[in-house]
Amino acid sequence: MISTLALLTALAAQQTSEVWTEIRFHRVHLRNGNFVDGTLVANEQESVTLRVKTGDIEITRDLIDKVEYVKMRSYKEKPADVPPPTP
Repeated sequence: MISTLALLTALAAQQTSEVWTEIRFHRVHLRNGNFVDGTLVANEQESVTLRVKTGDIEITRDLIDKVEYVKMRSYKEKPADVPPPTP
């Protein structure tokens, strides 16, 4: 019984790794230390508009520290080769 459970768990883990998706989103860092994650809709001179689950949110530039694009690579993607630092 235990070996059957282990086999089913291994098969489930293998199936989930095959359908692993890549996650990409924009993160707006606010000056108060918080951040907001979403899809960038508009990046204008006076404001940034993000699409979040509840709708679109417009954040004025005076509240923004930086806008960052975040990409979490999938399990199957090979890591990028980083050369060693030169002394």
